[in-house]
Amino acid sequence: MAAVAGPSRPPLFSLQRKETEETRLLNLATKMTIQEIDELLGRTLPSTTSDADLARRLFAEEARSVRRIASDRALAQSLHDAEHGRARTTSTTTRRIRITRAPSRALPPAAVEPPRPFPTRQAHQRTQSESVQKRQWVRSWLPRRPASEFSHPPQPTEPQPTGNICIICQDPIIGTEIAAPCGHYYDPTCVANLFEAATRDETLFPPKCCRQPFPLTDVRPHINETIFKSFVEKSKEFGTPKRVYCANKSCNRFLGPVSHGFLFTTKIYPCPEATCRTRTCSRCKTSTKGGMLHKCVDRDDPGAHEVINLGVRQGWARCPGCRMMVERTAGCSHMTCRCKTQFCYNCKQRKCKCK
Repeated sequence: MAAVAGPSRPPLFSLQRKETEETRLLNLATKMTIQEIDELLGRTLPSTTSDADLARRLFAEEARSVRRIASDRALAQSLHDAEHGRARTTSTTTRRIRITRAPSRALPPAAVEPPRPFPTRQAHQRTQSESVQKRQWVRSWLPRRPASEFSHPPQPTEPQPTGNICIICQDPIIGTEIAAPCGHYYDPTCVANLFEAATRDETLFPPKCCRQPFPLTDVRPHINETIFKSFVEKSKEFGTPKRVYCANKSCNRFLGPVSHGFLFTTKIYPCPEATCRTRTCSRCKTSTKGGMLHKCVDRDDPGAHEVINLGVRQGWARCPGCRMMVERTAGCSHMTCRCKTQFCYNCKQRKCKCK
């Protein structure tokens, strides 16, 4: 019977020997340090390279590759352990608690748990979800801080144009504006200047637009305390038709209205100024040192007579209310004094039939 030729196979002992040699070489390459591998690669090959030199160089390159693979594997393993370390720690702690509670009881072989594989991605996500729920539960019991502590204060914004023009300065109003009763708009600075000027010039008092006075409640937030107090004092003075001023010419402070007294008594105004304290009669407007029984005496004032004589020569009129000299520069004969008294410039009467 003829034999059939077939592919020749190496003996079994030769394969086992080859695997053993490769394993030894890999173990040797793993144990070599980077410095030893670099020294092996750094050797220059002679002009006539032998098989042994070539084998050593190839072995060094293979050793470097093996160490690189081992380093990458160690890094991947450390990342994997860090990701699933919490789950393994929980499992190990549970097993230790069980063993501690029953130290005298030996576990049967069947009860010994085999090593478990690493948790899957679903288990890792479930663990993270449970951890988030625990943190939320703990935060729910902690005192909450007000949101104002975390929020930043609002940044101040630049004032924007209102679209209206100030009736005094004729400039566009930017930011806050004040509306007059007649419908005109004013800049707060211009209104403050107007109120300050009204405390010095009675013809501007009270401040008004289109003959309608400004409400003090609308202007009060835009004027300072000094102007406000002066305005209140002047309101009392300018609102009094017949006034009495301090007889001390260097003081000349407003004291109150003219009073003719009662029967034989006369009202005396003491000046409230600490540096003056002059007592003025409310009837004759002269200084006195007496009390309520003061007798008024007409005293000739040379200066007053000179002004009166000059007014007569110039054709001036004397206000029947405050007795001040008034000069007409233009307009009709109907006069309105700064004390608000109205009279005729020709006949000097309050009510007349002059045309």
